[in-house]
Amino acid sequence: MNRRRVLQILASAAACPPGMGSLPSLLLFDARPKPEPRLTSVQSPDSGVLSLQISCDEMLQKKYRCERSKVLYEGLWDSNHDGEFDGTNSSGWQNLLAKLPPDYSGLVALDWENDTRRQGFIRDLGGLNGAAAQKPAISDALKLIEAVKQARPKAKIGFYNVPHCGRGYGMARDGTEPWWLDQQQTLKPLLNLCDAMMPSMYLPYRLGADVSVEANDRRNRNMVELCRRCGPDKAILPYVQQIYRNSGVSYDRTDIPPLEQYEHAVAFTRAGATGVILWGASRLAPAKEASLRALRLAVDAMPYSESE
Repeated sequence: MNRRRVLQILASAAACPPGMGSLPSLLLFDARPKPEPRLTSVQSPDSGVLSLQISCDEMLQKKYRCERSKVLYEGLWDSNHDGEFDGTNSSGWQNLLAKLPPDYSGLVALDWENDTRRQGFIRDLGGLNGAAAQKPAISDALKLIEAVKQARPKAKIGFYNVPHCGRGYGMARDGTEPWWLDQQQTLKPLLNLCDAMMPSMYLPYRLGADVSVEANDRRNRNMVELCRRCGPDKAILPYVQQIYRNSGVSYDRTDIPPLEQYEHAVAFTRAGATGVILWGASRLAPAKEASLRALRLAVDAMPYSESE
């Protein structure tokens, strides 16, 4: 007996399911389980990388097609922050291995800044403090990345802020300082082992107010072009945040408006970057939907709009 005939019989007998008082309502009734609500997301023909190193709601992560990546900090391999690799027999090294499953194949950023010397190591490594300081820094950075690659050969590895973004968060990005331009050659042994270029490109000023969008675009373009020279055919993933960096040092903790986040990030995409890494310290707010949406549009090179 087909479904329509069953419905006719039920209607004539006034036998309707609970809450159904008429044949029209019965005809609309569907006892099949309803699917979960579908998460809509920004669509694009080509998908850029939006990598998260910030706490984020799982549904938002899925909605905006984000991937998780890992950042490991220097205390794991340089316990006394003296700028020298501790080796693979330390407790810190065992802790590092515990953070990376043996078959881990995702992105890993090695953050070796040396905060006790006001980012002395990362500046030595980039060449900002001269060739005499850069040589031993490169030597120890090579020891670290070689050890990590041997222990976790599937991982995709890069160094946070390599190539170095420049003095503070702005001037060297204009592409005029020789040490900054020379990183393509001075860091070549290290760059050859890196799978991704990860410059720190946090925003310390308000676009259109403190610095023009055009000037910021030029600086971002210069950074991507340097990354392309440093690592041809390698991923280029600048670091961004959803808050301003006050004076390039401390946290302002003021949210960057979504349009500014888009304008900052889309300049990287237009210059040829693979995507961006959104970072946030554990003590700061988790990723917000407005930020994720703006960045997803930017890395996909889609026009900005206020709503989907």
